[in-house]
Amino acid sequence: MESFFSRWKNYKNWLRTIAVQIVKRIRAKTTLSTSICYYPTFSSIEDLTNHYHRAAWYLPLVPNLCEQVLFYQKFDPNSCLPGPRPDYMAPPPHDFSHAKIRRWGVSFFFYLLRARAILIWKHMDSDPWIRWAKFLAIETVHLDTENPSAQEYGKYTSLLWDLSGTFQKNSIIKENQLRFLDLAEELVLKDYQGACVFGTGPSLELAAEYDFTHYLNIVCNSIVKNPALLDHIQPRFLTAGDALSHFGVSQYAHQFRNDLLATLKKDPNITFVTTACFGFLLLRHYPEIRDRTILIEQTVNAPNFDLKNNFGLPILDSTLNIHMIPLAATFARNIFLLGVDGKKSSGDNEDFWPHSKTSQYHDLVDTGHQCHPTFDENRQKDTYNRYLASVRETIASGELEKGIDFWVLGSSNIPEFERRKVRLHSKLKKNLQGMIGLEDLAETFGLLCKNNRESLSPGRTEKLANPSLSLRFGLSQCYLEDDDYLVIKGWVLTSTSLDQLMLWGNEIYLGNPFYFPYRRPDVFNNYPEYENKNSGFLFGLRLGQSKINSMQFKIEGYSGGNLIFAKQWTGQRPN
Repeated sequence: MESFFSRWKNYKNWLRTIAVQIVKRIRAKTTLSTSICYYPTFSSIEDLTNHYHRAAWYLPLVPNLCEQVLFYQKFDPNSCLPGPRPDYMAPPPHDFSHAKIRRWGVSFFFYLLRARAILIWKHMDSDPWIRWAKFLAIETVHLDTENPSAQEYGKYTSLLWDLSGTFQKNSIIKENQLRFLDLAEELVLKDYQGACVFGTGPSLELAAEYDFTHYLNIVCNSIVKNPALLDHIQPRFLTAGDALSHFGVSQYAHQFRNDLLATLKKDPNITFVTTACFGFLLLRHYPEIRDRTILIEQTVNAPNFDLKNNFGLPILDSTLNIHMIPLAATFARNIFLLGVDGKKSSGDNEDFWPHSKTSQYHDLVDTGHQCHPTFDENRQKDTYNRYLASVRETIASGELEKGIDFWVLGSSNIPEFERRKVRLHSKLKKNLQGMIGLEDLAETFGLLCKNNRESLSPGRTEKLANPSLSLRFGLSQCYLEDDDYLVIKGWVLTSTSLDQLMLWGNEIYLGNPFYFPYRRPDVFNNYPEYENKNSGFLFGLRLGQSKINSMQFKIEGYSGGNLIFAKQWTGQRPN
């Protein structure tokens, strides 16, 4: 008897295998490979309306990929129309005529088996049709907007990219890589003094205090709302990568996209860099910005500081770690950051964390939560911890492995950034150990010596309006902070625009002050004829327990590689 059942079981498995092979062959010859079907059927107009207006944004017409989107309903035999689009959802840029709403019938199951993908809009623990679809290798995607584990906001946004073939994806990435390499070749010749990265935290409003003219500047996200700030910063790259806030179906995302398009149209020097799986959807709706956009896949399991040789984004959190720092590090080894405030330990963190008042769509934030009701629940679990971990990994790897110096302008609630405020030189901070003299500093860290000035790269020379104006120099502060940190602040006015300052102590080169010039309204008011609001400079260096108690300082100013002025003074080290 056991032998009979055993043979019958094997026979059934054999029959099932044959049946499946026959079905797969039929499906391969009859599949509507450009058809996408929602499952199960819709039992209420509210559910149909919810997903229909999402699909109008997320599933545009794409030849040979998405040519038909099918919705089946069984609540109204006389109507094939959804309800009106909710106010919090964005209007689609194009018509949605390839969407078909049909009355439930036998044809529903026929189209399910022939679909390129089945979109499961309602949580179902076990369903025979879903099991059959998976068994027949039909793509199934869970998009339940009420189920936190579905994370529909991410899956919807990357759906078209995920359904694309490997050959098509590789072709797109190769095309974008070649355009990036062409751009990189151009940017390398610019000889930038460093790179500046701008987040959207409250300290971003300090940007007006600095001059970023000779730096490679990178902005992100809702900064596109602020044209005046963009004009001041003059960014070369703009990044964004949030599935909900930038590529989603909310009015918030819609406003961001409108401002993005306006920014790219206004400034032909800005290139938009984003994650391939999200940007692919954006370019389907706005092909006019294709040549201004670079798509890169997230393929690197560690921070990446050279996109020229490794064209892949890190699998980390936030556009800062994913797009901005990789771009900055590709072209510079001194990276300045502003607007990276993070969360406050107490007080108002607005939506997750505080933002600059002039660079955030404060009145549209709720539309994102209305469109994606499970997003905030998921975000509150561990998003911020992942972000902090990504920052730690990026900073540590950049400094220790690549020799990158990170400088933070303004304050931050993120420990790695607060420790690298503009007053700290991170390379010296992480290496300095115990009691050493200034001579040891030069030897240990390979600092430039007095005889190596020729190694300085030529700067840019810009003549001011009145070349007859004489040099004016002021020393505002020269003191030790915390008994071992040297701080020097001052200002300088010349008839020629300076591009580099050098500081010497006891005939040893200490480094370059932050001639980044920042605003000194008091100097401008006293000497308006120079027309220079940005005359300030700042220098910081941790000396440790140096044996030297007195220093003869000298500061030199250069323009176009030529020495313009030199000033000396003596500083006493307190007991």
